[in-house]
Amino acid sequence: MELSSEWKKLPGIEGRILDLNLSISAKSGCQKAGIRFASNGENYTELLFEPERSVLTIDRTHAGRGVTPGDETVDKRTVQLRKRGSELDLRILLDRWSVEVFINQGEQVISASLYIDPDAQEILFRADGKAEMNIIQYQLEKNDYKRD
Repeated sequence: MELSSEWKKLPGIEGRILDLNLSISAKSGCQKAGIRFASNGENYTELLFEPERSVLTIDRTHAGRGVTPGDETVDKRTVQLRKRGSELDLRILLDRWSVEVFINQGEQVISASLYIDPDAQEILFRADGKAEMNIIQYQLEKNDYKRD
C-alpha cells in the first residue's frame, strides 16, 4: 500500500488485541511514516519512523489520562535504530493496556503502557512523502479470566 500525508484507515485493520507485522519502505524524500493505534479520534498513540534520522518514536502525547502533558520524558520515547536506511520491519503486539514493538526482528524493543479506553480500536497509517507499507494483522483471542 502506498501512503500519503493524510491519516488513512484500511479495511479490516483495527482492534485492540492483535499482532501486527508492518514493513515500511520509505521512498526518497519521505520525512516520516507512521501508524496511529488505540485511536478513538481524540486519544491515540503513534509510532513514527524518520528514515533520514534513522529513528523510531513512540508518541503518547494524545493518549489521555495517565500521561503528563508536556513531559516528553514520559510522553515520547525515541530509539536510534541500529539498522540505518529507508527500510523498517516492526512487529507490534497490542492489548488493552500495553504495546510492545519489536524492531527489525527483535534487534531493539519499545514497550509502553496505554491509558486509552480499551474500546479505542481504530488503526491509521500515513507518510510525509512517499512510502510503501506491507501489513499483516493477526487477531489474538481475548483471554478473559476471573479473579478470585
